[in-house]
Amino acid sequence: MKLGFKDFFIKLDKLTPTVFYLTGPEEYLKLRAKERLLARPDCAGFARVRMQGRELDVQELWDSLNSPQLFSSGEIIIIEKVEKIKAADKRSMLEVLEAYFETEAAGKIVVMISEAQRMDVADPLEGFLLANPSAAHVFFPVLTEEDVVSWAKGELRRKNIEVGQESLERIARSYANELYSWANLIKNLELSLGSKKRAEPQDVEMLLADSSPKEDRLLDELSDTAYALLDRSRSAPACLGQALFLSDGLFAAGVEGPQAAALRLMRAFADAVYELGVAKSGTYSSRQKRDYNLGVRLKKAASLWSWESVRKLYSVLIDGEMDLKTGRLAPESAAKKFLMAFTDACVAGKSGASGSGGSRLFAAQGTH
Repeated sequence: MKLGFKDFFIKLDKLTPTVFYLTGPEEYLKLRAKERLLARPDCAGFARVRMQGRELDVQELWDSLNSPQLFSSGEIIIIEKVEKIKAADKRSMLEVLEAYFETEAAGKIVVMISEAQRMDVADPLEGFLLANPSAAHVFFPVLTEEDVVSWAKGELRRKNIEVGQESLERIARSYANELYSWANLIKNLELSLGSKKRAEPQDVEMLLADSSPKEDRLLDELSDTAYALLDRSRSAPACLGQALFLSDGLFAAGVEGPQAAALRLMRAFADAVYELGVAKSGTYSSRQKRDYNLGVRLKKAASLWSWESVRKLYSVLIDGEMDLKTGRLAPESAAKKFLMAFTDACVAGKSGASGSGGSRLFAAQGTH
């Protein structure tokens, strides 16, 4: 069964499918959809089981769907990054779901979330879900600016916040259809206004001055690249190429100048190394507790790194900040040298090799 995302939100509490498949490029709406599913009144008291596409254990899925609930009234099984499931596991998963749909055990709901842009009817698993009336497929497209502004007006009304038309147009010029950015601004506006319900133009301007959606998005992608180097989910050359590309975009988008852009880039990698160290120590940071996916990645990464290799990553971070803060290199050059040295250290940490050649490439290109 296919559902438009607007119908999904309107009819959510009355929908009866036992499998929900959420796909499409609009991440914020998918997040809200998952939250709304988990908050449904009929799901109160349900246990939650979380699984990841790449590390999916089909036997665990089978056990979850077929074991009785002893300590809760039901169970919601959330499978993230479905597009990463291996072909062999997809075939096994199809068999599990076929058997599940024959019995549809009471108190079991499966929520599958994919970053794929569309459903593939030729894929046996996805074709089966599309044809099954007990499964609901909801596609979340990139919204137009008009749709996002309309959504924002509804959110503001719901929170009893009054924002003038001029201010809305000003936000739209900055954020266009960046739904995440609108949502964060509304949240921050609610916090900053307190009991005051009308947002003056200066209130909006102050919040806009503190944010750069494009810069934040680039930093998120750089952070993901850092974790990919640490958990080796992508090759070092691919990560380096991506990081250098994102670095160029960051310097072009930086609202506080090149020095701040370079520093923020290095801090994104420093945060990743810190999280690796926490995971390796056998504990969990507050961020890892909030972000299940990150915890899974770091658990994998922790087993791949020795403490000596982690210390070498910290040395690269210290050298990078020294290049930047002492003025030994211009900010963009310091950032490039840092990215290449970090990649070298990751390759050496994996294989004992001297590096990926990033530093030699940097020397050949020059430092300014």
